[in-house]
Amino acid sequence: MDAAALLAASQRHFASQGEPQAAAGLTLLQRDGQPIGLALLTPQPDGLAYLRAFEDGMQALLAARQQQPGWQLALVVDMQPAFEPQAASYRAALKKYSNSVVFEDVGVGVLLLGRPQPVWLPPADVNAFLRQLDRWLLATR
Repeated sequence: MDAAALLAASQRHFASQGEPQAAAGLTLLQRDGQPIGLALLTPQPDGLAYLRAFEDGMQALLAARQQQPGWQLALVVDMQPAFEPQAASYRAALKKYSNSVVFEDVGVGVLLLGRPQPVWLPPADVNAFLRQLDRWLLATR
């Protein structure tokens, strides 16, 4: 999915009102009258680029947390490539962060897009899900 497709899916999932805006290096939606800042993680050409894009998204979210403490924050991840075990994808980056305190401590949720349907992980649920990521990918093939 390109950035436009990720954004459209995010707008549907969050039942966003109004037009998205760019703010603090993120895409900003309105959800139930509250701002939610999204880092849209699009497909990349290789494994290293996936890791770099993931880290850049996390850095944008951390910076936004300092600038806008009231915003909800989320990573929006195109998971389609991760369903192929040998394909470059965000799988390695997500697994790397599976024991990180950043999601819950900073308040970063994750929206996984690809198939079969979107999976929303609130900050408190991210780590437990990521530790089971390979099982989920196998079960949803």
